[in-house]
Amino acid sequence: MKKAGLWTAVAMLVLLGFVMLATGLTVHESPITNEQTMAFDPKLRQMLEEQRRQRERDEYKIQAQYLTMAALEFTVAAFLAGKALRAAK
Repeated sequence: MKKAGLWTAVAMLVLLGFVMLATGLTVHESPITNEQTMAFDPKLRQMLEEQRRQRERDEYKIQAQYLTMAALEFTVAAFLAGKALRAAK
């Protein structure tokens, strides 16, 4: 019974890891095009550019968090798989 529970946990963690990996690779906000067309003032254009860069940094942070969680889940799944294999002996 313990072995079956460990393999179930491994399968769940691997599946969740793939979901986190896919989510991390697809995190992206759609660009706002209206801001670009109305930015005639240089100061406004600079502010909008800074906001765009901040959004990109935030997206990269979110992406890194998802990918880190996916790596952690795969690591825990590998650990539990090793434990399940040792329990089988």
